[in-house]
Amino acid sequence: SFDGLVTLLERGNRTLASGGMTLFEEAEEEQDGTCSDEGAFDPWMDEERVQAMYTLVRKSSSLAPSTRKRLISATCQAVQSLSTILGSSDTESSSEDQIEPTSNTGTQSSSATAVVSQSFRDALACHLYMLFSIMHFTESESKSSKALNVGTTTTGGGGGRGKKISAKEQERRAEAAELATSRETCARAMLVAAQAMSRHTNRLWKRGVPDEDVVNLPCRIAYQMLEGATGVVARRACSG
Repeated sequence: SFDGLVTLLERGNRTLASGGMTLFEEAEEEQDGTCSDEGAFDPWMDEERVQAMYTLVRKSSSLAPSTRKRLISATCQAVQSLSTILGSSDTESSSEDQIEPTSNTGTQSSSATAVVSQSFRDALACHLYMLFSIMHFTESESKSSKALNVGTTTTGGGGGRGKKISAKEQERRAEAAELATSRETCARAMLVAAQAMSRHTNRLWKRGVPDEDVVNLPCRIAYQMLEGATGVVARRACSG
């Protein structure tokens, strides 16, 4: 079931929080010279997790509201954890360099600017893209719902329809509150990711040259949320 797939993602997030960068470093060592033609996933970002994310994102429009909320929350949590791990690994690397003897200047310089493993970059980029896709579908659905609701409210007028419109209005308010919560959660994750990529560019990419497609994802998500948000409170939530 879809709930089971979300549970798999949540379980993976707990593993990520406890394992940290070690998960990706060990994966690189194991994969050296052993990758198949189809490629390989590291122990954390394995094929099962990727397939679960792909299925959930593709079916996000048909997910139950509670399941979609859990999906967005789990994806945001993974993005924040990966961003935090990137920052902490950079700090640890700098601390180790300060302990190194001054005679090993070349070693210090190379370790200080050591780039994270490809598997870590892939994991971060994958989760950012998946979150972008989820919010894209969510915002598109919200726009369509608003258009339908405008047509519905203009046709109401009789006293007998008052209760029906009121019930629909309550449902719309509940959905709007749910969407606002998801936007706020997503905005916080995107802010953390954008700050991490900005501060640790040299750790993510060789020679500090960023992948623009990845770097631009937080801004693209923010723009589409701001476009769909109405009112000062909603726009403030989307801004993180």
